[in-house]
Amino acid sequence: MNRMLIIAASSDLSISYLESIKNDKLDIDVIVRDSSRIPENILSMIDEIHEFDLNDLESLNRFISTSKYSQIIFFQGIDIIKPFQHFNINDLSQTFNVNVLSIILLLNILIAKKYLHKEASIVIISSISGITKGTPGHVLYSSSKAALIGLVKSLSLELSRRSIRINCISPGLIQTESLFAKNNHILSNEEKLAYDSKYPLGLGKLDSLNGTIKFLLGTSSKWITGQNLIVDGGNSNI
Repeated sequence: MNRMLIIAASSDLSISYLESIKNDKLDIDVIVRDSSRIPENILSMIDEIHEFDLNDLESLNRFISTSKYSQIIFFQGIDIIKPFQHFNINDLSQTFNVNVLSIILLLNILIAKKYLHKEASIVIISSISGITKGTPGHVLYSSSKAALIGLVKSLSLELSRRSIRINCISPGLIQTESLFAKNNHILSNEEKLAYDSKYPLGLGKLDSLNGTIKFLLGTSSKWITGQNLIVDGGNSNI
């Protein structure tokens, strides 16, 4: 039976993906900080909800499931935008707890407690911020996303012994609701056009990753593991 576990299920990208598979025959469990943020039509698709704050690693360590999973997707990611010398220990711990350590901890639990089916597939959403030219103010985010790519490359070699696959997707800039409202700043049309000009195929849309995620989770990619797929509308080629 195909059972999926989605982490950070209330994110814009997660909701978009869930909408894209609403007609698929899947049993779906989710981990989410606040289930009230999940739309009603999506809630009806979900079998079991586990409410955890991904910044609270001690709480997350108590995750228990009655199911085994064949598909896992990690959508979490926070971006605290500050100059390097202005961030504090709380910014550092929150970014790495949510973006990196919660993933490592959950993977450890899933593997140790045998919550993964043989030939399961795991997908982690990273970012081109972790592999391409740097961006001022994004030191914590970029370094945390780069860590995920290293995690996938190394862990894939261990999981392959159990025929379990793990891959990364590194998207470019995607037009989520929160993207253009960070720090209470709404981008003008001119600013949006400036961003758009850096992407030959335009900025990403909420559904831009759905096909790639489905491909990596499915059997069509059964000989792919330890890889980082860049999905950025051509930005990294500029």
